Amino acid sequence: MTPKKIQDDSQDDVSDDLDQDDTRQSSGPSDRQMYDAVCAECGAKCQVPFKPDPDRAVYCRECWQKKKNQRSRY
Repeated sequence: MTPKKIQDDSQDDVSDDLDQDDTRQSSGPSDRQMYDAVCAECGAKCQVPFKPDPDRAVYCRECWQKKKNQRSRY
């Protein structure tokens, strides 16, 4: 005897609401303006989702993770 499949319609309601609202803007990574930068730690070229300020350090993804992990240990 095979179990009956129960259909969950709750997700369908949400997707229907999203389809009807055409005015929403996607905030996904592909829509972001990216800026070229140079990592202050390793010197690698990288892109960041904000306009770099010459007075503040910018880090590539790898160096940012290292710095973030070092801060959380204290």
